[in-house]
Amino acid sequence: MAHSRAHGAWLAALVVCLFATPGVWTREQGEISGRVVTRTDPAVPLARVLVTLSSASLESSRTVITDPEGQFAFRDLPAGSFTITARRPPFVPTAFGAKRPGRPGTAIDLASGQRLTDVTVRLAHGSAITGMVRHEDSEPAVGVTVEVVSLDAQALPLGPPIVTDDRGIYRAFGLPPGRYIVTAKPDGGVVTALGQMSDEEMDLILLRLQRRAAGLTPQPPPVSGAGVPVPARETPGERPASHGFAPVHYPGTPDPERAIVIDLAEGEEYAGADIGLQLVRLASLAGHVRNPFGSLPSATTITLTRLGAADVVKVLTAPATARPDASGNFTFGGVLPGEYRVVVRASSPQEGVYWALTGVRVSDTGVANLELDLQRGLRLSGRLAFDSLTQAAPGDPSTVQLLLVEVTGAVSAVQSGRGRGRADGTYDVTGILPGTYTVSSSFGAGGWWLRSVMVDGRDMLDIPLEIGPASDISGAVATFTDRHSELTGTLQTAAGVPASEYFVVVFPTARAFWRPGARRIQSARPSTDGRFAFRDLPAGDYLVAAVTDIELADLGDAFVLEQLVGAALPVRIADGETTVQNLRIAVRATEPDSRFGVR
Repeated sequence: MAHSRAHGAWLAALVVCLFATPGVWTREQGEISGRVVTRTDPAVPLARVLVTLSSASLESSRTVITDPEGQFAFRDLPAGSFTITARRPPFVPTAFGAKRPGRPGTAIDLASGQRLTDVTVRLAHGSAITGMVRHEDSEPAVGVTVEVVSLDAQALPLGPPIVTDDRGIYRAFGLPPGRYIVTAKPDGGVVTALGQMSDEEMDLILLRLQRRAAGLTPQPPPVSGAGVPVPARETPGERPASHGFAPVHYPGTPDPERAIVIDLAEGEEYAGADIGLQLVRLASLAGHVRNPFGSLPSATTITLTRLGAADVVKVLTAPATARPDASGNFTFGGVLPGEYRVVVRASSPQEGVYWALTGVRVSDTGVANLELDLQRGLRLSGRLAFDSLTQAAPGDPSTVQLLLVEVTGAVSAVQSGRGRGRADGTYDVTGILPGTYTVSSSFGAGGWWLRSVMVDGRDMLDIPLEIGPASDISGAVATFTDRHSELTGTLQTAAGVPASEYFVVVFPTARAFWRPGARRIQSARPSTDGRFAFRDLPAGDYLVAAVTDIELADLGDAFVLEQLVGAALPVRIADGETTVQNLRIAVRATEPDSRFGVR
């Protein structure tokens, strides 16, 4: 991750402190009321805002509309923990207590009969991106779909598709601050070939477009007797070139790796994001799948995935799939030049799972005769173990299901293999392709959870396991437990006031576990009474810190965690025990790095 990007977090020094239990209210029904205002200075009340209250204490969420003074009220509420969100275009939907748009809010803890009447939700005016889409002859492209994609894993406001108007202009508004890619999608975003035209025919079409744009009379094409453009001469065994329209990314490239990332500040209007549509050279990738073990299974699927910069290519390109014919031949058409991964997955009830994979570079002339030989699927086998505190192990181990998930960087990408327990407590996960994997399980009956999957002394839940092309894995012990550990406490300011505006971060002292997506690294917003809780962290030694703000991408970033070490408190978590660690903010430390400045 680039350390020059601005993230939001100030470090806070902490000391241990014990707090008294708050008093109990006497009325049975409570109230939460307040106002919705802008984030400007001075703040302006906002009318016609939809305010939604959600809680496990309610049968369903409740929604009200603010009055001309921006006021809202929810009455007759039971005790419980509540969240409030507000939305009104073109403002960014925001939760109560959020540090800025798109960030987590603060839960409101309401005691029995308590009335909270000063809740304020601040909405930021959404950012916008606008520009023009043009054809190659510079004419406005009317009715073209434009998609604005976030690279920050945040949900964008739902709304109608963005389509260019009669001037070829589009405008996306109500966007949270963050990083975006803009894509123009002619024909709905599907790569469309313009027939099997030769390069000479394509050059002639482009020449006519250029002459039209310059105000010159187009020259007629050379014709054969019937008035049809003369086809290009083909070399035996070669296929003529294909051209077509493909999605084009700002500032005007079909290559996702060359797309410009627009970094929007809060309320910013980014104008001039113009995109020129273009005809591109489309290639084909053809090949043959062979099964050395017998006939090709009918359930055979080939997946073509574009490789490249993780956060851009994965967001902008979806894998293409194809099925081979009875002879094993397959073809992908309309392929943009670039680096790809080809994966074949075949299965039959009798023989199990087969696989083949390879990397391939597709040039503008395409790829022909790609040969792929199937191999038998890999296997991970082992036994189930149950560490029970209050109940017996499941009588039917087949109810326990394990799933291997391929990990690419920080993203779980491909569900590769699954297996169920047997009556003797053993299990097999079959149909695995080579790769790096972690494990998940849907088994949670009776409060069981998957604590560890040990292979050769290493826990796959903490450090993913690399499985090579010829290495079955055996002896993996998957341990489930009904012992639930919890780290809980309260966070207060030096004056003894609940510090609900902060984040509490817990992370292991062992730096080997500092990786993206690590289960031992978590963050939480304290509720309005300062309470926070982390559940089912594996036993071990941890550090706890408080920060004013932190991005999801910062969790697992070793550079960020290193900055927190000096302001954190050590805490030990044991299996099946509740650890209470109350925190008091003593002094706010100076900002150690620009990454921690509030945006």
